[in-house]
Amino acid sequence: MLRELVELAKKEGRQFGVKLTNTLGSVNDQKQLPGGEMYMSGRALLPLSTTVATWLSKEFGGMLPISYCGGVNLMSAP
Repeated sequence: MLRELVELAKKEGRQFGVKLTNTLGSVNDQKQLPGGEMYMSGRALLPLSTTVATWLSKEFGGMLPISYCGGVNLMSAP
């Protein structure tokens, strides 16, 4: 699907990129919260975000623009 979207964007004179993992939905099988779904966000997503970004970068030879949100923040030095 991503290859098709990259090609379509080229035909239309546009660029296509991906944004990874703002939140990650999953089945709420532990029933710690009400409802059938729960969402992972923040720092726990950093290793998942960077792993998927690495896979995509390799697959597209570094030519697919990638942004992500997965627990990255700036902390000032003491």
